[in-house]
Amino acid sequence: MLNCTITLIVLYDLFLGEIFAERLFDREVQSSYSLTVAATDNGGRMGYTTVLINITDVNDVSPVFLHTEYKVTVPMNAGKGRPLIQIKARDPDLGESGRVTYNIYDASLIISGSLFTIDPSSGILSVKADLSDKGKYIVGC
Repeated sequence: MLNCTITLIVLYDLFLGEIFAERLFDREVQSSYSLTVAATDNGGRMGYTTVLINITDVNDVSPVFLHTEYKVTVPMNAGKGRPLIQIKARDPDLGESGRVTYNIYDASLIISGSLFTIDPSSGILSVKADLSDKGKYIVGC
């Protein structure tokens, strides 16, 4: 997440009527702002309007897993394709930036990648190969 102050400080260019923000915005904290702007003529009369500012999203937040650790015990007779556990993560970014996909990322990928698979969309971890002659596994993701 961007490290910024969320206080909105607006600077007006009195001659051009432009509005500038002095701080960065964080859409995950506040997605819109409403400002009342006044215009004064030389006779002292005022008119008012409202300016609605919508903050667009950027990919500034990493996915966060719902749990810091997932554990499942896999019996050695677990058949190929058997679902074991669903891993879940959330990303508050909007649109494609917030879409989470899953893959097995492991230093021992040669072993775990040949035995287990994870659905990239759902996060369901499943048995990829017959484990009957390989013993008992405890999978920690």
